[in-house]
Amino acid sequence: MTSRNEPVDFMQLRKRAEALISAAPQTACDLTPDEIKTLVHDLSVHQIELELQNDELLRAQQLIEKSRDDLARLYHQAPVGYLSLNRIGIIERCNRTFANMVGKTCEKLTGKPLADLLEGTDRDIFLGRFRSFFNHPEDKFIDLHFPARGESNGFHGRITASLETNPVEQDDREPRLLMIVQDISEQRIESLIRIKAEQTLKNHDIFVSTLLETIPIPLFYKDTQCRYLGCNEAFKAFTGLTESQLIGKSVFDIAAPEIAIQYDEKDRQLLEHPGSQSYEWKVRAGDGSIRTVVFNKATFNDVDGQLAGIVGAIQDITDLKDLQSTLKQAKDVAEQANRAKSEFLANMSHELRTPMNGVIGMAELLSMSELSEEQQDFVAAIKQSGQNLVKIIGDILDLAKIEADKIELEHELFSLRATIDQLLRLVRPQAQAKGLIIFNRVEPELPDLFWGDAGRLNQILLNLLSNAIKFTQQGCISITVLPGPATDNRLTLCFSVNDTGIGIPHASLHKLFIPFSQVDSSTTRRFGGTGLGLAISKQLVELMGGTISVESVEGSGSTFFVRLPLKLAEDTASIPLPSALITPISEHNPADYCILVVEDNELNLKVLELMLDKLGYRIKTAADGQNALELLKTDDIDLVLMDCSMPVLDGYLTTTKIRAPETGTKKPDIPIIAITARAMYGDKEKCIQTGMNDYLAKPINCS
Repeated sequence: MTSRNEPVDFMQLRKRAEALISAAPQTACDLTPDEIKTLVHDLSVHQIELELQNDELLRAQQLIEKSRDDLARLYHQAPVGYLSLNRIGIIERCNRTFANMVGKTCEKLTGKPLADLLEGTDRDIFLGRFRSFFNHPEDKFIDLHFPARGESNGFHGRITASLETNPVEQDDREPRLLMIVQDISEQRIESLIRIKAEQTLKNHDIFVSTLLETIPIPLFYKDTQCRYLGCNEAFKAFTGLTESQLIGKSVFDIAAPEIAIQYDEKDRQLLEHPGSQSYEWKVRAGDGSIRTVVFNKATFNDVDGQLAGIVGAIQDITDLKDLQSTLKQAKDVAEQANRAKSEFLANMSHELRTPMNGVIGMAELLSMSELSEEQQDFVAAIKQSGQNLVKIIGDILDLAKIEADKIELEHELFSLRATIDQLLRLVRPQAQAKGLIIFNRVEPELPDLFWGDAGRLNQILLNLLSNAIKFTQQGCISITVLPGPATDNRLTLCFSVNDTGIGIPHASLHKLFIPFSQVDSSTTRRFGGTGLGLAISKQLVELMGGTISVESVEGSGSTFFVRLPLKLAEDTASIPLPSALITPISEHNPADYCILVVEDNELNLKVLELMLDKLGYRIKTAADGQNALELLKTDDIDLVLMDCSMPVLDGYLTTTKIRAPETGTKKPDIPIIAITARAMYGDKEKCIQTGMNDYLAKPINCS
C-alpha cells in the first residue's frame, strides 16, 4: 500500500490494471483501494479529455463542411464558368454559371463532350487545338462561339485553363484540365465597333474628298493667313480658275485690288471673331456674268483646338432673286385682283340685296293678306326661295371676308345653354317636318357663361345641324357638348353633331371643307347647295382657335366634331349680363311713334312703308337725304330708317348733318338706324362712326 502523501505513478497503475484485465479470472487483484480510486479518477479524466477532443473534432468537421459548402457556393455562383475536362474532352464537373451560360443543367453536362456544345467552324477549332491546349495550357486561350440552346441566347466565350492534379493520387489518376469560360460578347462587339471605326477613319479622307467634288455648291477653305488650302470642282468651275492658280494663293492674287480688299476684310473680321458669317454679295463669275451670291463661312480648329482657318460655301441666288421679283409682281397683281373682287362682291351684294328686299318684303306683306290656301303656298315658296338666295349671298360674302382677312370676332359674354336652346328652336320645325327626332345633351357640370363670339358659334352649329337635317330622311339628330382640356382660365368645349343620314363615302371626305366642292357634283344629285357652308364653318372655327373634323360611314350617318377653346367667365356675380340675355318688359304703343323712312328705291320704300303701317306706326318718307333734313327741321320724328346709298345727299353725310347743331334739326340726337344693302366688312362700323345708332342689312324681315 501507499500513503496518501506519496506521489502516484499513474503509468505504473495502468500497466498493472491492464495486466489484471488480461490475467486469468481467478487471479487475485493486488491493487489497493487507493490505487483503484486513482485509476478510476485517471480514467474519468481521460474520458473527459476524449469527449473534449471529440467535440473539437465535430466542430472542425462542421467548419470543414461549412467551408466546403461556401466553396461550392462560390464555385457555382462565380461570374465565370468553371469546368473540368479529362484528356479526351469529357466534362467531369462544371459550375451552375457555365450550365446557365449554355442553357443546360450541370447533371446533363456531366459526362458529355464539350465539343457537343459547339457547332461548325468553332467545333473544328476546338477539336483541332484541344490536345495541344491540354498538354500546355499556360498562357493560351481559345475564343469560341457557343450557340443558343434552351434558355441561353448564345455568347462568345474565351477559354483559359490550367492542369489540375491530385498530389496524393498523382501516380494512379490522370490529370484533369480545369477550364475557365468568360463571356466576352460585349468586348467582341466593342472590338468589332473599334475595327469598324478604324476602317471608317481610313476611308474618311476618301469620303470627304469625293463629297467635296460631287457637291454642286462651290466650296473652299483657307488657312489663318487667308491663303487657299483647297476647293472643289464646283468652285473652280464658278471662278474659272485651275487648282494651281488657287492653292497657296490669296484673294489678292486672283482678283482686282479694290475687290480683293473687300473680300480680305470680311475674312479678317471672321478670324478676329471666330464663328460663322453670312452675307450677300455681287460677284463676277468665270464666264464674265455678274451673279448675286450668298457667302456662308465659318472658322474651323485643328486637333489641338487651335484656330486653323476658314471654310466657305458660295450659293448662287441670282435665279432666286429673279423669281422673287416675278413673284412680287404676281402678288401685287393678285392683291389688286383680290381688291377688285372684294369691290365687285360689295357692289353685287348691294345690287342683289336691294331687289331681294323688295321681293321678300312684298312676299311677306302678301302673306299677311287674305289669300287662298294655294296662294299662301305660292307666297311661301317665293319667301323660301328669296331666303335661300339671301343665304347664298351671305355665304359668298362671308367667304370673301375670310379670304380678305376682314373677319373680326366679337368678344362678349354669352350663355352656352341659351345659345343651344335658341339654335334648337330654329331647326326643330325643319326636323319635325321630316319626322326626325332632334335632341341635345350639355354636360351638366359644364359652366354656362363664356366670353366669345356667340353669333359665329351659332352660325357654325346651325350650319352643321341644317346639313344633318338636309341629309337625313329618317331617324334622329343630336348635338352634344362635353368638356375638353382646360388651361388657365380657358376651357375647350367639344361639340358633336350626329345624324343617321346617308353618310359620306370615305374617298369623298376630303372634299367637305373645300369651297364650292361637293361630295356629289353630278347633274342628277338629290341635294342642292353651293358647297360653301362647311368651308366657311371650318375657317370660322380655325379663326376662333379651334378644330373641326368628321367621321362618317356611308349609309349609316355622320358625326361632325368641333373643338373650341373659350374663355371662362370668372366671378360671374359681378359681371353684367348682355342685354340679349335679359328680356325687357315694357309697354309699347306703335301709334305713339312716327318713323321717317329715307330710301331712294321706290319699291323698297313701298315695302318699308307697308311693313311699318302693318305694325301700326305713323310713317313719313323721303327720297333722299336733303328731303329728310327738311322734314327733320319741321316735323316731330321719333326714329329714322336711313338708306346709305342715295343721290343728292347719301345716308352718311345726311347723318353727319343731322347731328350737327348748326343744321337746325329739331332732334339732333334722334335714333338713326342704317337700312342698307351693303353687308361687307366695315360697313356697319362706317355707319356707327358717322353717327348712326345701329345697322340692318337688307332684306328686312317684318317678323
